[in-house]
Amino acid sequence: MINVTCPFCANHFPLQAGLNEADSRRFAEMMGELPPQVARQMPAYLMLHKPKKQGLRMSKIVSLMQDLAPEIKAAQVTRDGITHAAPAAVWVAALEKVIEMPNLQLPLAGNGLLREICVRLASREEGKQERKTEEVKRYRPATTVASAPKAAGDVVAKAAGYKSGAAAIRGLLSGKKEQESDE
Repeated sequence: MINVTCPFCANHFPLQAGLNEADSRRFAEMMGELPPQVARQMPAYLMLHKPKKQGLRMSKIVSLMQDLAPEIKAAQVTRDGITHAAPAAVWVAALEKVIEMPNLQLPLAGNGLLREICVRLASREEGKQERKTEEVKRYRPATTVASAPKAAGDVVAKAAGYKSGAAAIRGLLSGKKEQESDE
């Protein structure tokens, strides 16, 4: 039998026992579905929900993960009915900020603080993207080419009233307008 040690609480338990429990299996599945950089931060974040005098129940962990996993996988965050784009890098930054907060009231009750920080970071990113878009629009040339460039002869022909570029060139060189034919 293989025994494993929890990296956070240092408890030893048989690997099979951990995998037999339904919530443990569900947690392992959800962690496997997250982007790797987010999954690395998640255990430390989840430990912030651990009550002082007892262990963190696997059912609580699964509940917290079920609340977050769909948004993380969809690369978005919703708070107060507003959805923001939140790629994995934004989630990682938000997780790190929560984990490193100095005067945090523990245990955390839910995912509200993480969502709030994630929304702030996502809003900043959206603002940066909007500024870049506006800057590109501001410095874009005022005229745009609607179609492919035209041959110089065709431009001259149109300006001089000729049917084709070749006729316009011949007419301009001879000094008189030629009889146009369908060549």
